[in-house]
Amino acid sequence: MAKVLDLPKLQPFTLGETSTISQRWRKWIKSFEYYIAASGINDKKQQRAILLHLAGPEVQDIFETLEDTGNDLDTAIAKLTSYFEPQKNIPFERHNFRQTTQLQGETIEQLAIRLKHQVKFCEYGNPNDMIRDQIIEHCSSSRLRRRLLREPELTLEKTVEIGRRSNIVCYCCGNAGHRAKDPRCPAEGMSCNKCHKLGHFARVCRQLKPTNKPEFQNPTSKNKNEIYKQNTGSHGEIRYVYGAPHPATGKSLSDDEYVFELGATGKMPHATVQIGNFPVDLIVDSGATVNVLDNEIFAKIKANSPITLSKTNLKLFPYGSSTPLSIQEHENFHPIQNTCNGDNLFMQTLVTKYPQVFNGIGKFKDLQLHLHFDESVPPVAQAPRRIPFHIRKAVQTKLDELETLGIIEPVKGPSPWVSPLVAVPKPNGDIRVCVDMRQANSAIIRERHPIPTIEETLQELQGATVFSKLDLRSGYHQIELHPESRPITTFATQKGLYQYTRLMFGVSSAPEVYQHIIQQILQGLPGVRNISDDIIVFGKTKDEHDQNLNNVIQRLQESGLTLNKDKCLFGVSNLTFFGHEVSASGVSPDTKKVEAIREARVPTNAAEVRSFLGLATYCSRFIPNFATVADPLRLLTRKSTPWQWNSIHQNAFDTLKNLLTGNTVMAHYDPSAPTHLRVDASP
Repeated sequence: MAKVLDLPKLQPFTLGETSTISQRWRKWIKSFEYYIAASGINDKKQQRAILLHLAGPEVQDIFETLEDTGNDLDTAIAKLTSYFEPQKNIPFERHNFRQTTQLQGETIEQLAIRLKHQVKFCEYGNPNDMIRDQIIEHCSSSRLRRRLLREPELTLEKTVEIGRRSNIVCYCCGNAGHRAKDPRCPAEGMSCNKCHKLGHFARVCRQLKPTNKPEFQNPTSKNKNEIYKQNTGSHGEIRYVYGAPHPATGKSLSDDEYVFELGATGKMPHATVQIGNFPVDLIVDSGATVNVLDNEIFAKIKANSPITLSKTNLKLFPYGSSTPLSIQEHENFHPIQNTCNGDNLFMQTLVTKYPQVFNGIGKFKDLQLHLHFDESVPPVAQAPRRIPFHIRKAVQTKLDELETLGIIEPVKGPSPWVSPLVAVPKPNGDIRVCVDMRQANSAIIRERHPIPTIEETLQELQGATVFSKLDLRSGYHQIELHPESRPITTFATQKGLYQYTRLMFGVSSAPEVYQHIIQQILQGLPGVRNISDDIIVFGKTKDEHDQNLNNVIQRLQESGLTLNKDKCLFGVSNLTFFGHEVSASGVSPDTKKVEAIREARVPTNAAEVRSFLGLATYCSRFIPNFATVADPLRLLTRKSTPWQWNSIHQNAFDTLKNLLTGNTVMAHYDPSAPTHLRVDASP
């Protein structure tokens, strides 16, 4: 008698990427065998029916085409396995196996287990030897590697045992997988918050009692590569360096000083000192070889008393930089024109820990994107557009660059689709190459994945106080196109036909597909949201934010994606995200958009009114009674309304500009707070 199952169902098997289908089928069958064993069903016919039911419609369609499938479970599995087995890609599996390296915090035992799962699909003659060699080659510790290579008869079991005994834990950062002073150690060059010394974190500090203040040394002493910090009460934390070596030369220069950080918070003794006629809060006996003021404080001092500055040859360098700050000198004070902060150091730490994420244009692993086509639409081969002679060389240079990066490739053989190339000069003199895909888009079927709005994204930030913004480098170009989807991207140049190997701007389905892919990559991670290639990471505390950020960048590294370091912001209290200023207090309009609205000239036709309303509508949530105030202007945009600008329209125009102020802040929506709804009869 058949039994009623009360077990969670397996997910249906999807065909997906053919290069991994054999491996995925074996894993699915293993899960099915566990399911059948747990269900207690012994009838082979019922087991066969359950197999086909759980496998899903794609497998059912394939199964119906197979011959001699029998009536029992074993025959059905054998037939399906024989169907999927020939499609396995041995070079692909071996390539993945050889690319496996020891992860941060992963033990040798855990690495060996991962390799054992992967080697099953590689068909090596002696898999244990291959796993042993992979561990030796790609373990994170060079010391362990040398230890293993000294063994004359090294087996896999012995490799794992030696790795277990030398369970390496770095005493500088507390992480496993490397020893102290390893260049990959995240504590390298960092200052301990407990003892203020370099090279280790506070959680592994061996000092018995934390020091309340640094032990200042004579600047002329031999120990000149020490970094100290002190706090200045409510006026911020000042960090400073004694005669550190110049980053470019490595030599210590007596007239070069290094500024580490200005502007953090802390609690340390300070005194109010009169400079000219202006009181300034200074730390008590900091011991620094230079005293630094920012431009804002110096401007206040100068406004209260006449001060004349003299030139100086002294150089101040931001920590970790070889570019000196622009300074002016007055006695022992140096007003800095561009102060630095901890963001630079934080970013450098991440770059050191995850170098692959900040290097070049990445490629999402294990995916070749299929574009869907309407076969009833006939292909169109358009004539090329002539590129102006004065930019042809720059266009060809850009095409050569894209081909070198593997983003485009020459077309071999006939192509049914050909689209024209459009070259757009940039303000910096560079060239942006685009493809007019309007004809080709008529044959592309969109997938209609929803794209979140800025309102949906911002409402997730309630309670957050620390933020980071990540920008994926050339975002679309990090998604590889399937070879069957590339011909529709073919475009004509003066030197022949090219086609894209990666997703490109202009494809009608690209925004929604790309958004869906990035959402899937980040799925399950707390404190992160994205709109297209812009990712915002947030946390209620700095520790929570740092953990969320570390998880996001680690996930990006595992996926093969890369970031544009120059466009990223790390660990800040406020940032601009899609035209909105985001902070712990709430959301306010971007100051650039506010200025654009305030400086807008009086419209002279309906099209200019429509343009102004479009800009103002983007900030409408910050303008009280926007619909009522803007109604006279909106009436002018109707086709049935003749153009006539009068005092009513001018008043509405001026009122909209005056109502939008840069200091308007809308608090983050709190679902747990009482909600009051106000409605009116506004148009």
